[in-house]
Amino acid sequence: MNPKLKTTLTIIGIALALFLMWYFSTLTGYIVVAAVLSIVVSPITDWLSSKKIKKTGKYHLFPRWLATLLTLTLVLAVFFGILFSIVPIISKQAATISQIDQEKFSKNFNAVWNNINQFMQEYEMVEDMNRLEVEITKTLQSWISMKNIGMAFSGVLSFLSSFVMAVFSIFFISFFLIKDKHIFKEILLSIFPQQSQHKITNVIHKIKVLLSRYFRGILIQVTVMILLEFIGLKIFNIPNAFLIAFIGGLLNIIPFVGPLIGMLIGVILAVISTLATGAYDGIGLMVLEVIGIFVVANVIDNVVNQPLIFSKSVKAHPVEIFLVIIAASYIGGIGGMIIAVPTYTVIRIVLKEYLSEFAFISNLTKGV
Repeated sequence: MNPKLKTTLTIIGIALALFLMWYFSTLTGYIVVAAVLSIVVSPITDWLSSKKIKKTGKYHLFPRWLATLLTLTLVLAVFFGILFSIVPIISKQAATISQIDQEKFSKNFNAVWNNINQFMQEYEMVEDMNRLEVEITKTLQSWISMKNIGMAFSGVLSFLSSFVMAVFSIFFISFFLIKDKHIFKEILLSIFPQQSQHKITNVIHKIKVLLSRYFRGILIQVTVMILLEFIGLKIFNIPNAFLIAFIGGLLNIIPFVGPLIGMLIGVILAVISTLATGAYDGIGLMVLEVIGIFVVANVIDNVVNQPLIFSKSVKAHPVEIFLVIIAASYIGGIGGMIIAVPTYTVIRIVLKEYLSEFAFISNLTKGV
């Protein structure tokens, strides 16, 4: 085949593949999550399938399909176990809001608002505080209107249906990715010519090794953050310690902004619970305690966890990772930040395998 025609067809094929991935973005997301899940839990399946069982007087290897099924069942049990332990706490939190003494809250809110009003007028920070108060009141009323409550209920139903579909799709795809662990490799090898198969094999192996370390590291990081924040919140007797710690640890997956969002949600949840008890005088100190716990936990995470996970697992410099995440945030927002490091890792491995003769690429991919 003519080299130019071959190159043109390759470019068209890649462009078409990228377009289809974008057009079927939901399905692409399911496949990506399933691939990540299969990378993380496949060692459990490998261990189970290496065991021997006695059948009809002879020893046979444990069936891989059964090992895969048991592994995914374990994952589902853990997932729904956490989910069902969180849902009652959230329901309790919703009930807590209804217990807030509205009259007492109104008096305290007015007192705080008057202090803010006096301060801002004294320093001429706002021209018309009365107008600002009216706008805030209208906004709060719109949030709790029946129309918005109905929309929220419809949104919850829509989310639940999408959630069930997503869970089923992800675990269905994961089953075959884990059971037939070489299926992805075989598909790629069937697409590329014979002379490229050695490099393709190397790329797949390196991607699997580095991403396995990265995703397991992320799992450890989230678990450690949940434990650190939970212990700190319990020491200071902060209400809803487990829920706040779980949300904070989970949001830590989002680089940079995740811990801030988790801390804000934690402060809101703690304040709501305190308002329900009527202990208005202790709110300020409690807010400082929650902020302090999140700050200490994230300092430990930045000093200990992240260098081990980001630098050593994907073999990239921390500054390099920082720049990649910032660039990804401009391209894809929070979603881009989450997938920035694994995507960058894949790109570096491919560049090293095919363009290592260039000095810049060689330096960029050193250690991969």
